[in-house]
Amino acid sequence: MSETQILPFTVLVVEDNHDFAENLLTTLEMMGIQAHHADNAQDAIAFLNEHMPDLILLDLSLRGVSGWQVLECVQQKYGKHRVPVIVSTGKTDNMNRIVGRLQSVQSYLVKPFSTQDLFHAVNDVLELYKFA
Repeated sequence: MSETQILPFTVLVVEDNHDFAENLLTTLEMMGIQAHHADNAQDAIAFLNEHMPDLILLDLSLRGVSGWQVLECVQQKYGKHRVPVIVSTGKTDNMNRIVGRLQSVQSYLVKPFSTQDLFHAVNDVLELYKFA
């Protein structure tokens, strides 16, 4: 009988701030998650054309194209509920939160957020760890 290797979850981090992205990637990798980084919408869409991640961590304030437009591409390709999305943004206004709810965003993290906030948001979506 051969052993089956369990592949880690894959998360696409769409973030144009390289230092912040590096922190996100490090945290996700410490959680046992395979993390990929796209620093702009075009790279994110190119990745999504080749791979379907288990989760997208999406910045809204990208250069050139907004994160909402990336989300629209994801939903056109995979459907509205197929790939969960956690928004990561500096935008604190209620309008963006409402748009996020309407677009079935799983969680809305306002920068700067803690490693613990990221852990809980990702865990809530991927159910990596069960707490008693």
